[in-house]
Amino acid sequence: MDASEAAGLLDGGAGAWSPDQANALEALEACAAIVVPSDADRRVERAIVLWGMVASVVRRDDAAVIVRAVVKALIVARLHCGAPLDVRLVQASKRTLVEMQDAASLAMLAVERARRRARAS
Repeated sequence: MDASEAAGLLDGGAGAWSPDQANALEALEACAAIVVPSDADRRVERAIVLWGMVASVVRRDDAAVIVRAVVKALIVARLHCGAPLDVRLVQASKRTLVEMQDAASLAMLAVERARRRARAS
């Protein structure tokens, strides 16, 4: 995916985002690449959209593989709070990070249930 396609996804124009699309990782990485630079156009607005895109992926089985690098890049670029502080970024990143924590907790519960069933049989 090139930068213009990624910008289209973030701006709601070219193409539609689907968390189930096969190239979700490629799309998220391309979007992060245009949002992370400190001099990026519409950086905050696009970062908020990207946080939402990440949140939509966290329930996939392969979510950890898909979102890890993108979330790390957003946090290192201070796009989880803004510099200066931006309440919209804080809210968007918090929603996504809470969603990720919830998904991880559900996965751990499923693993623990499977262990208990295995021990019982």
